[in-house]
Amino acid sequence: MDTSDIVWVKAITHPADQTPSEKAVDLAFMRLLQQHYPEQNFYFVGVSMQSPTAELMTWQLDLSSGEGMASYRKAVCPHALNIGKMQSRLNQLVQGSCQGVSAVGDKDLGSGSILKWLADVPDKDLLQLLIERLLLNHGFGLSLDIDAIELESARGDGVLRVHELKRKAPTNRGTFRVGGVGVDAARLWSIKDNGLPGERDEQRLARLVGPRDVRLDSYGLDHDHVENMELLNAARMQYWITVWDSRKCGKRPDLNELLSSVDCLRQPSSFFSRMITNDTFNGVVYTNKKDSGGLSSKLRLQATYPAPDRIPDKGADDYNSFKVLFLP
Repeated sequence: MDTSDIVWVKAITHPADQTPSEKAVDLAFMRLLQQHYPEQNFYFVGVSMQSPTAELMTWQLDLSSGEGMASYRKAVCPHALNIGKMQSRLNQLVQGSCQGVSAVGDKDLGSGSILKWLADVPDKDLLQLLIERLLLNHGFGLSLDIDAIELESARGDGVLRVHELKRKAPTNRGTFRVGGVGVDAARLWSIKDNGLPGERDEQRLARLVGPRDVRLDSYGLDHDHVENMELLNAARMQYWITVWDSRKCGKRPDLNELLSSVDCLRQPSSFFSRMITNDTFNGVVYTNKKDSGGLSSKLRLQATYPAPDRIPDKGADDYNSFKVLFLP
């Protein structure tokens, strides 16, 4: 995996809104990146407070005076970030809002109008959400997001945990079980690149991975996330995945089926969290191109990790006090 062209961009509202704890996490993340990937850079994108219009800008943390005195400075937008496209879309939304045109639609949400869920969200959080969506939808041709970064400082060890959050169900077609231990991104690339003429996807996996085990209850992690996990593990960061098990939900439920309010589950649901490494993976699965939600028509592979034997259900009554099941 070529890491030299990787650019990290964090969506924020403005540097003035960053809390000391957020800044501490950013600095810890940048420090580990620079130690292992000195060619990579870390940027922030947000809205200029001095501009009478909603003008997007980029910043970097200046470490020249030492981390304790690190300050945000304006930075030239990296070539990989299409801030012009982000700004164009933002201008359209602002103009539409001034003309009384809704910036969001409900065509893909069934009866779960997005306006209902955003009505009570503070303006600053809405702005943060908007910038995040502009970044993901328009900022890059291809991008991969990190859902959260946690700095474990309670014991003073400074461990960084990168979190991936998923709502998903175990694979329902069985898992192609690997021989030996673990799966890495290089093996997934090899499977993609070594199909035979006329060979079906399942035949390719059976030949290159191993037999399909329909009894194996597993979840899948996409190939690009496996690559990201390996990159971050190499930089001494932990990679954690938290799963909202959705096997009891419909395939494409709307928000009204899942939540009764912004922060309350409508029905009992199961959650678990575990740290993931290459050795965690027990097999490989593929997804149907038309159902996978991917941007490419090519074969989409996932490395699989085992589901826990039992996950306690948590419902609306104890949502605010429930503990996620942490696996060793």
